Amino acid sequence: MSTNLLFITVPEADHKLIDLVLTQLRHWNLESSDRFQIVTTRNAHDLRSAPGAAGKDDTDTTGEANNNNAWAGAALEDVEAFCLELARDQENNDNENENENMDYGTSMYVAVDSTGAQADSCILVHRAHDPEAEGFAWLDRFDKMRIPWDKLRTPWNNLSIANMDFEEFTRKCDDGRDREGVDGWFTFMDLEGDD
Repeated sequence: MSTNLLFITVPEADHKLIDLVLTQLRHWNLESSDRFQIVTTRNAHDLRSAPGAAGKDDTDTTGEANNNNAWAGAALEDVEAFCLELARDQENNDNENENENMDYGTSMYVAVDSTGAQADSCILVHRAHDPEAEGFAWLDRFDKMRIPWDKLRTPWNNLSIANMDFEEFTRKCDDGRDREGVDGWFTFMDLEGDD
């Protein structure tokens, strides 16, 4: 089972915002793999080599996670580069410490930025794959969409088990073209109700 990564890039985030985000993202009816770990380091090797290095315990209410958060004010492109580096580190499996089997989900993560903090939304980021490739091949880029906190669970679960494709949760372009992201950005379509 992999650990779900959460990046909080809000420069002014405090423990109240962090607690609110964690409360909203948690699926309270299931005790399975719905926990998110706040990443506070920019070093992928450190994340894999130290217990708890991804961040404080996901129930931390001290605000220390944000005080030590290297991602405060970071660009999404920096987070994507970190996830690619972490994925390469996991693929190479050259980490020879007691946590070498720690599996972080690098193909999908959640980021909360300043816009999301104000609008109760987050950014769902999913690593793109090559549909033309024989077999399955990841690309070194990500697709992303802004989504309300309370709507994250359905796409997250379906993408986690590869039950649906990322594009199935996005709107078609206004001119009728297939769903196409501009610079990797898509518009969320709520399959259960309003957009």
